[in-house]
Formats: sequence, structure tokens, C-alpha cells
Amino acid sequence: TAGAVAEYTRAVRLGARAPMLFHWLGSLLLATGDLAGAEECFREAVRRGPSLAVAHNALGFVRSQRGDRAAAEAGARAAVAL
Repeated sequence: TAGAVAEYTRAVRLGARAPMLFHWLGSLLLATGDLAGAEECFREAVRRGPSLAVAHNALGFVRSQRGDRAAAEAGARAAVAL
């Protein structure tokens, strides 16, 4: 997982900006327990791909894990609405 995180991070540094790239990186960070990093990536995925339901859902999940119920619910509602 650490190698994959390094490669995705490198892609971002090199200028890759696809919303799913940020989603995948966020998922990897979530798997390593980096909730803050995962949330940042999922937020960026949502910003770059506002119609990407999976990113809204993942952002809601991370926020629920961090104890922010209202933001988690908002993320889940946004995902369902898409």
C-alpha cells in the first residue's frame, strides 16, 4: 500500500488532476488509517468531479469516522442524489 500511495502522490505532484486519481489516493490513505489525508483527497475529488457519487460517499464515510455526523450525512445525501 505504501508503494501505491507514493506512486499516486507522485502523479499528483507531476500534474495529474483526474477526480478518480484523488479518490483512489484517498482510498489508499484511508486503508492506512490516514483519515486527514483521505478526507483531503476525497474533498479534492469532489471539487474536481462534483458528479462523482463515489467520492461524495467516501467523503461522508471519512467524516463519519472522524465524528462529524452532519457532514457525513451531507456526503451520503449528495452521493444518493447523483
